[in-house]
Amino acid sequence: MADASATMMKLRLRSVESNQTHRIEVPPRSTLQQLQESLSQSISSSSSSSLHISLNRKDELQGYSPEASLHSLGITSGDLLYFTFDPAGFSSPIQTQDSKRLISIETMSSSKKITLKSSDGVLFQVDEAVALVSQTIKHVIEDGCATEDGIPLPNVTSKILENVIAYCKVHVGAANSEDRLRAWAADLPLADLVGVITAANYLGIPSLHDLIQQIII
Repeated sequence: MADASATMMKLRLRSVESNQTHRIEVPPRSTLQQLQESLSQSISSSSSSSLHISLNRKDELQGYSPEASLHSLGITSGDLLYFTFDPAGFSSPIQTQDSKRLISIETMSSSKKITLKSSDGVLFQVDEAVALVSQTIKHVIEDGCATEDGIPLPNVTSKILENVIAYCKVHVGAANSEDRLRAWAADLPLADLVGVITAANYLGIPSLHDLIQQIII
């Protein structure tokens, strides 16, 4: 029987105030709220809701829905995250505009934003550098066809697009991106692999296609 601990997501969370690091293991499909609860238990805090967490020690992480997984926020096993109880400790969290079904996915830059529209009507707002990883989207932008209403991606569901964007964020934002990308791909649910590799073909992201193909093989 496989060791259950081997399938757990292992994270390090470092206090901004004390610089103390806590090592926590959570199930791979855990949400941000579940991570906050686990961290709260580890540091013997009575209120997990007052914990603020960041991946880059600058921007606060916040799931666009209670069910949003850590994986969808670009977090993979082995990552170092930062936490604080200070509400002003990090920049404003990622916000969701429910009325527009808009998901804002921040990266470390402050470049022009591009809006992508999934087949089920969910809008994702990303930095242009993230969007340009896709050759398909790059051509739409270069042709001047990108609008505020979003670039339609009729062959990609919001669940799969969420994963693709997570890949693109790591691809453009990490100095040691190769290791992080392999860790990201290893954490993908098996049920999503076919959808992601199909989307990679449609969106013109050969590096993502090759990465997932290695996982499948």
